[in-house]
Amino acid sequence: MKNLFLMYTLSRKKDGAMHVAMSNKIRLVYLALSTALLVVLWRVLGAWHPLLIAFMVVLPFTVIAEDRWIFDIPHGYLRRRFGLIMFAKTWHLPLEEIAGLEYSKDLAAAIDQADPLNRIYGTVGHKDAGLRIRLMDGRSLTLFAAAGKHFPLVKDQALTLAEAINRPATEV
Repeated sequence: MKNLFLMYTLSRKKDGAMHVAMSNKIRLVYLALSTALLVVLWRVLGAWHPLLIAFMVVLPFTVIAEDRWIFDIPHGYLRRRFGLIMFAKTWHLPLEEIAGLEYSKDLAAAIDQADPLNRIYGTVGHKDAGLRIRLMDGRSLTLFAAAGKHFPLVKDQALTLAEAINRPATEV
């Protein structure tokens, strides 16, 4: 129960790949909240109100959105897949370009200015824990941020993943 609201989970697939992806529990929470909001709007606004129709179009995207980091160990690649499931974008880089993994109790203080996540205002809060990839050229990529109370789980995920890809994991 302690990881019920950890947004990202680490799983090992049968083909040997490791996936860091949005938890299905979080998808169920999004589905429940979306359904509740639609029911309330339907009762308050009426069946064919434009605002209700707009929410009916937008809210299902929260459930079918994908944000996944795939460490394809057998083939030697890291892939990032994000977007809507049927229209998701993907990019990849060789695992040899990964210098190590970093995990932090305060990601906002440890995040690099060049990290793409740093450009999106409000994504990393004060005292959020996080997991990052450090590349050989010195750049870093943040896999995810989580509430600070989830730091032990983030650390466990970092150590498990670092062992699987044979790279060091350090706390920053």
